[in-house]
Amino acid sequence: MSKNDIRSTALSREALARVAEAIGRAEQTTAGEIYCVVARRSGDYRWVILLVAALMALVVPLGLLLAGLDPSRLARGLFGGWVVAHPGVADPFAVWGAALMLALQATIFAMLAALVLRPGTADFLVPRAVRRQTVHRAALDQFLAHGIHQTEYRTGVLIYVSLAERMAELVADELIHTKVEQGTWAGITGALAAAAGRGDLEGGLVSAVGATGAVLAAHVPPRADNPDELPDRVVLI
Repeated sequence: MSKNDIRSTALSREALARVAEAIGRAEQTTAGEIYCVVARRSGDYRWVILLVAALMALVVPLGLLLAGLDPSRLARGLFGGWVVAHPGVADPFAVWGAALMLALQATIFAMLAALVLRPGTADFLVPRAVRRQTVHRAALDQFLAHGIHQTEYRTGVLIYVSLAERMAELVADELIHTKVEQGTWAGITGALAAAAGRGDLEGGLVSAVGATGAVLAAHVPPRADNPDELPDRVVLI
């Protein structure tokens, strides 16, 4: 398996057909099977955004307090009024100061949490490691969902692209996985990422399919019957 970053881009109907044709050509030289899935996004990160919002609501007020902010003095400055200076008498503005800090926390949380209402607007808050793990799980799910693991000789390969996360991953079935070094797949997905970064996802997929076909041909040459076990197409989800 290998992953790489890409930029979001679209595939026209004609582009999908050309990638499908590339899959058919590549599979003529091998007993392996190639399948492509392009996903708009791989995960829902609202829980991450809410967690970040909660942490920021705690950290920002705490930072202000450590920096020397006195909530009671702030409240006195905002609301004015006289206080009793006698020792032992509670400062009435202490309660207002605490209320101001709570209001600040609620405001910070509400502003950041509102980002979950618009998917994609707060993806920058999601750690890269979380996005990578999400794409990895989604690629494995697609590998199983489309029966790529059910080819007769376990020679299926999935090329998975996730647009929102700007990542691509290649998943190879058991027989291929044991024969090919991971660096080989990294080179293929790296070239795919470079092409997609230039806005040419179609070209990147066509090249990735061709390169994957060459790897498969070297390790699992075509059989006499060489059936086409998986559809030659790109699935959009």
